[in-house]
Amino acid sequence: MTTETVPVIDIAPFLNGDDAGKAAVAAAVADACTSIGFFAIKGHGVPQDIIEDLREASHAYFEQPEEIKRASMHPVADTPRGFRELAGEALGRTVVQDATPDLKEFYHYGPNSWPDEPYFTGPEGRNYFIPNLWPEDPSEFRRAAVAYYEEMNRLVIDVIHVAAMALDLPETWFDDKTDKHATAARLNYYPLLKDGPPPGHIRAGEHTDYGML
Repeated sequence: MTTETVPVIDIAPFLNGDDAGKAAVAAAVADACTSIGFFAIKGHGVPQDIIEDLREASHAYFEQPEEIKRASMHPVADTPRGFRELAGEALGRTVVQDATPDLKEFYHYGPNSWPDEPYFTGPEGRNYFIPNLWPEDPSEFRRAAVAYYEEMNRLVIDVIHVAAMALDLPETWFDDKTDKHATAARLNYYPLLKDGPPPGHIRAGEHTDYGML
């Protein structure tokens, strides 16, 4: 593998439960992370219809007029739920204070339910476990988004298991550290810019991710 190539790793042998397959996938991930720092996956088991349903519903949503989409904006500024308009975020400001806004729109949502326990409902938990906002149109948006989230919720645990073994840890080492995660999903949309981007603007600014996966 050269440093110019991001490897695409088939994780199906890991999901099939065979010890040799798990070891091979973990070794491939360890190699990718120590040589280039990135990898993509295939063989993840996410049904293609779930992916396509959300793709179709998302395009139907984002291609609506701006005023309709704005009805799904959260009333409290910077709450990570609902619609965010074009140039409504500047990821680059996590690195450079005066970075230009990002030329994208996005829709932010998280789990659709959680236990009625202090961890989730207490003062700290309420910062992360936030009720979702759902648009009325298209009617399929909510169902497709929740179905996709549930698949990603399953897949991320599988990838965490791979990562644990890639670190020479027991497969389930991270389980009790990620079983109450506050993961959110973000649907990014990059609308056509008829006149091109303004000088110095890009779709998403340079940034450091602030999550695990």
